[in-house]
Amino acid sequence: MNKSIKALLPLLCVGLLASCANNSGSSSSNPAGTDSTETTTPSGDDTNTGGGENDDYVPYFGEAGEHEPVTINLWTTAGDDMQAILKNYVKAFEEVEPNIVVNNQKVSGDYDTLKSNILTGFASGDYPDIAYAYPDHVAEYIYNLKQVDLTDYINDPVYGLTDIDDFVPAFIEEGQRYAYEGTYSLPFSKSTEAMFYNPILETLDLSEVDSTINGNGILTREYLQNLTWEELFNRLCPALVAYNETLPEGSKIWDDSGKYSAIVGYDSDDNLFITLAEQYGCAYTSIDETTHRGSIDFNNVGMKSIMKMFNEAAQKKYFITKGSAGGEYVNTYFTQNQILFSIGSTGGMSHQYSATAGFTPTVARVPQAEDGKLALMSQGPSMTILKHEGADSADRIMAAWLFYRFMVNPSNSTAWAVNSTGYMPIRYSTYTTAEYQEICSETGKKGVDVLYARGQTYCADPDVTDCMFTSPVFVGSSTARQSVGGLVTQIINAGSSLTDERLDELFADAENTAKLAIH
Repeated sequence: MNKSIKALLPLLCVGLLASCANNSGSSSSNPAGTDSTETTTPSGDDTNTGGGENDDYVPYFGEAGEHEPVTINLWTTAGDDMQAILKNYVKAFEEVEPNIVVNNQKVSGDYDTLKSNILTGFASGDYPDIAYAYPDHVAEYIYNLKQVDLTDYINDPVYGLTDIDDFVPAFIEEGQRYAYEGTYSLPFSKSTEAMFYNPILETLDLSEVDSTINGNGILTREYLQNLTWEELFNRLCPALVAYNETLPEGSKIWDDSGKYSAIVGYDSDDNLFITLAEQYGCAYTSIDETTHRGSIDFNNVGMKSIMKMFNEAAQKKYFITKGSAGGEYVNTYFTQNQILFSIGSTGGMSHQYSATAGFTPTVARVPQAEDGKLALMSQGPSMTILKHEGADSADRIMAAWLFYRFMVNPSNSTAWAVNSTGYMPIRYSTYTTAEYQEICSETGKKGVDVLYARGQTYCADPDVTDCMFTSPVFVGSSTARQSVGGLVTQIINAGSSLTDERLDELFADAENTAKLAIH
């Protein structure tokens, strides 16, 4: 990690938090949610065409004739706003590397379909050179022998990532957690999870029902930013229920009468399980270093105990998940004031806002384990490079690498973070730029733009960037993820019928399903 940049982050966050305080009522010259991609100009100058400082950049596919012109294909799921930026990237890159043509294609609107199209295309040769990918997808590309190990490209003294210490370590490490040694994917649109809550909570006086909470019974932002699951379920939730019961109808701080109303909602059942395993130090999955096969480890006493805690919380209407809420994202109930805390991806933070809700959410860290480690999930699509047959294979790989390197240079990384509204900067240096600090400021903004400011301020916090984690990836890891997600849904829905015997059965069924997918 770049030590000088890391040293600046705490100071930056103090300034950002100060700028984000108490401005939700300010006016804005831009309508909420307005996209500003038309103002983005990707950097094509010599100082920013590479991964680091390079004032004398020489096109790899130059005019000297060492390499023939080459065409590469980029496949993504990017929506119209992000496609506009990608098109600008392609145009600027082709000016720097005039003998490389990049065909930019939005192949699908969802990641699983993109993966399926790539796997199907392996037989005919109809698949991209560079593509959006989640780690589970990359594991299957490795299994099909189409994946490029990017280690040598990263370390190239001229065309490598000479400033790799500027990248958030968790994002680089994600691309190295596969069944085989090497780097098989690199960060692009990264996000994490956050807890969104109604700011009415920040000064709530619970002293009449529990004066010991936060020392005096009065909630503060700092207290809510540092919750543990134990504090949440054992103290705060009971106090909030007791307080809400003292209020007359029409004045309650949340509507607790709905079928899916709760105090806390979590948008991803599988993310919940995996994050809890990391926080509490319980096994989830691993990779056998000898066989390179995945191992399913989540059927253990520790995870069963944790899941019982969440089942009991759900019975008291303290907790709900997307899976246990009829498949509806919990932010739906949050914006209807049926949930006080909504946990979801920073990449989709706009869904936590509704103009009719009557409030703009505050953003806090996901609750942690009382005696465990700080852990937040790293997520969002990376970029991966695939190899093809043919005489131009090496040139296509190099061209794809150069294009990735161009897209994540300092200027372009900042432009992507600033315009994507919810994705995190992948470089530390972005956090200190004037452009990013402007995004994090609430001054002159209103509505969802205030939420974006709060969300990006959260993403800039070293307590967030430095505690992100990823899980080992192998063929079958996606099924393991689906299995534990289904397990969480069943446990939350089981209510009071969840006996120890039933819990053992559910864990065993999930384990067996996951094991069948490993090969």
